[in-house]
Amino acid sequence: MCGILNVISKKEKDLDLASCRRALSCLTQRGPDSCTNNLWNKRVFLGQTTLSITGDIKNTDEHLISKSQRFQLLINGEIYNYRELKTKWLDNKLDISPYESTDSAILVNLHELIPVENVPLELDGMYAYSVLDKKENVLNICRDVQGEKSLYIYEDDLHIIISSEISPILLLRPELKPDPQVLRDYFHTRHFMFLDRTLYPKIRQLKPGVLESLNLDTMQWSQRHQLQISDWINPKSYNENNKKSLDDLTDELDELLGTGIKQMIPERNFASVVSGGVDSSIVSYYVKKYGNPNLLVAVNHKGKDRISHELEGFEKVLNQKIRRLDVDQFTYSREIM
Repeated sequence: MCGILNVISKKEKDLDLASCRRALSCLTQRGPDSCTNNLWNKRVFLGQTTLSITGDIKNTDEHLISKSQRFQLLINGEIYNYRELKTKWLDNKLDISPYESTDSAILVNLHELIPVENVPLELDGMYAYSVLDKKENVLNICRDVQGEKSLYIYEDDLHIIISSEISPILLLRPELKPDPQVLRDYFHTRHFMFLDRTLYPKIRQLKPGVLESLNLDTMQWSQRHQLQISDWINPKSYNENNKKSLDDLTDELDELLGTGIKQMIPERNFASVVSGGVDSSIVSYYVKKYGNPNLLVAVNHKGKDRISHELEGFEKVLNQKIRRLDVDQFTYSREIM
């Protein structure tokens, strides 16, 4: 987890840097390894807190700025195929050392080589990011098609605030109050929230799979790109799969899961957090097969199903100790099995 914060002044006025930094501090728990910020043209604040997964990042923003200095990136998430992207696009074209091993350095430098609207088409991962184009005076923001990483946007006559969480926005705009009707709708629909809606009337979410651009001269938004999950479905492959045997499909799924999970395993200590059900057990099997997790954490929602109460079997299959988090309404207990 990382945290990103953009604050933009709309009225040719300098930003209060101290207030922006206080707002960024709300995201420290999301990124304990490093915290950087800077002010561009006195009107655009760029703040990043980082949980380092793919590189040893210190309190510097070198890995967030492209080779030519034209682009500056803020990112929350992880790009799984960054090594393949480096080989495909950057090798023999750009020397981006010393941070060439980080996914953020690969991502920001992709903007040097391909159009901004084509960048999301190259990415395999879960992410929300903003990229400042200092030459065109444009801020581009993008969110992964699954919607795993959120990006909240607030706008009034004076400022635009873009953040990984709502808390920095509320610190900068404490007068904001929840919309009672949205709260009613949330409970009446059994906890359903629209993709772009939030509890606060002036705060929206960037929709999954969308790339939006903010012209910093006119302060006008435009949508540059939208990717749907349905875009991943290849009709030809779908029809071919219908003709395959169950064994062939099982073998293919085994290969796909193995390949995908190997990309996600970091080169550092990590834990796997699962619910203890069938799909979680399968994921944990591959994590154990291709990685070496320091800890497996199983979340047990009491009374949800029978499988969640049979974590002893889950432990035996993995031949590894797990930590169980029992959830009974609002009571939490932990035990080492």
